[in-house]
Amino acid sequence: MPDTPNDPNPLANGLTPAQRPRKPLKAPVERGLTQPLATAVEVQRSFFTTADKLLRNASIAYRLNPQYQQMMRADADIEGVLRSLQVTLASLEWAISSTDDTNEKAVELAQRISDIFEAMPRRSDFVRAMHEAVWYGSAATNLVYRRDPRLGIAIKEWYPFHADTLAFDQRGNLAMRVGAEYSMHGPSEQNIGFDSRVHIFTDEERKAIVHHRVFVSAPDFNDPNGTESIYRGIGARDICWFMWLAKQEILQDAITYAERYAMGIRVGYYPLGQDAGRSMMETVLANLTNDNSVLLPQSGTEKIYDIDIKEPNAGRAQVFMELVNWFSGKIKEAILGQSLSSETGSTGLGSGVASLHADTLSRIIRYHADALADSLTCDFVRVVARMLGASEDEASCLRFEFAPERPDPKERLEAIKTFIELGGTVSEREVRDLLGLAQPSQDEPVLRGASATAPGSGDAVAALLSGGSEPAEGVPPSPDAPRQFSRRTWWG
Repeated sequence: MPDTPNDPNPLANGLTPAQRPRKPLKAPVERGLTQPLATAVEVQRSFFTTADKLLRNASIAYRLNPQYQQMMRADADIEGVLRSLQVTLASLEWAISSTDDTNEKAVELAQRISDIFEAMPRRSDFVRAMHEAVWYGSAATNLVYRRDPRLGIAIKEWYPFHADTLAFDQRGNLAMRVGAEYSMHGPSEQNIGFDSRVHIFTDEERKAIVHHRVFVSAPDFNDPNGTESIYRGIGARDICWFMWLAKQEILQDAITYAERYAMGIRVGYYPLGQDAGRSMMETVLANLTNDNSVLLPQSGTEKIYDIDIKEPNAGRAQVFMELVNWFSGKIKEAILGQSLSSETGSTGLGSGVASLHADTLSRIIRYHADALADSLTCDFVRVVARMLGASEDEASCLRFEFAPERPDPKERLEAIKTFIELGGTVSEREVRDLLGLAQPSQDEPVLRGASATAPGSGDAVAALLSGGSEPAEGVPPSPDAPRQFSRRTWWG
């Protein structure tokens, strides 16, 4: 069946095949192992879309209140831990390598693309910007390339897209929301979105974009708003949305309590039946800073005119703060997977809770690092490799990788020492890299330990590090070798 704008099939209207980066699927009965068995809209009871088949933003926070979700990033509890995680992720060491060491062209391309990425302006901030997907579920950046006489291709500049600027159609084609200014510089292909005009990227434009997403989720059959989640991903924003709203309600109650009751309730007494006394007491209470006061008439001859302060129960205000702290901890836990890395807590004497929280954070870091590495491999490394003339086999060998977090040098050195004492061997280069020490030049003065300067000990240590063994039976030992003896059992 032809796929044209006038096609009666509701899933085929909109862009023509020439305008689509991805071709439409075949009829369900004609699909096999090489094509998806269903699209996102085909596995839902109902869904929301426009005439140009653009899906609605699946984010709960954005859909329910776009203004409030912007205020979430101004919350220090959220922005503090989010920036800490992003900076940690942006500080990880990286490498571009070839999975096939025998392919010399692929190995050369890996080094060449590494130099291109190394020369990128504000490279660390680029990685941090890509990790905005931690919060939004999706992130994209436009790389602007230029010809370079030394590298062949270089990155001239990069511009991030706000996650809510991104849009997707039913086929998952990436698009961006645009304004009126976008059409003033010449003709452009635009489609109708939910609240703005949308431009769907062509094949050539898509090559200049790095799209990263995390926690991709299948659309719920009964939720027509969540169709786009399979293309956008679900970030911490949607997980924290309801907890953040509850926290704001509690903070408002706490502020109201502080304004009205924290300074106490002033009770002014005046003689019963005297309007002049009532007026005088009202004037006195109005001149005080706190307007939380009441007037009560009283009878009797003693203390007819009096002001009494009713102090509130301090425990009532503490309830609000305990609830605020609880919600703040849950929000941090939703972002980091644990809470002890961002706040103090009781772990118990001899407890392994702190170590467990550290391991959880390490796994969270590992997940986000690996996810971005996959995105950079597909949308940057292999795209640049093809620009440099690589074949499909050579491009498929290339991978972007982030190194794991550097271990604690002190703990690692203790482990190395124990390993050597047990008879193991360790590369000196790895130990130097761990400590950040350079290899001394041949004529450079060096510092040696006491064991290294003892007579004969240097050869023994060298033999131990190099995996040396005892001489064969009948062969006299070296004069510099340390004296040894072997103890044999009665049955040996």
